[in-house]
Amino acid sequence: MLQITNTVTTKDGQVVIGNVTYAINYSIINNELNSIQCAISSMSDNQFEQIGFIRKEHGRLNTDFLDRVAPIEHLTVFENIVKEVEADLLAETKKKQ
Repeated sequence: MLQITNTVTTKDGQVVIGNVTYAINYSIINNELNSIQCAISSMSDNQFEQIGFIRKEHGRLNTDFLDRVAPIEHLTVFENIVKEVEADLLAETKKKQ
């Protein structure tokens, strides 16, 4: 009989604040947040330009921004997104119990 030994879920979403789009992708392994990444794009001259990228995995935070971009505001948005994802994951886990 088949025994499930590992469950992996991947979710995509986005947050739009003004002319900035935060494209989110995260993976959940066995009901725990494994990694979350965020590609940050800004609309200028009617074109999207990727201005930054943030990734959190295994307790480490990696960032990559264009040198002309101040990252603090984007890191704050990312922190709020992570909190929302973790709260949703906790709520889903409680439903399953």
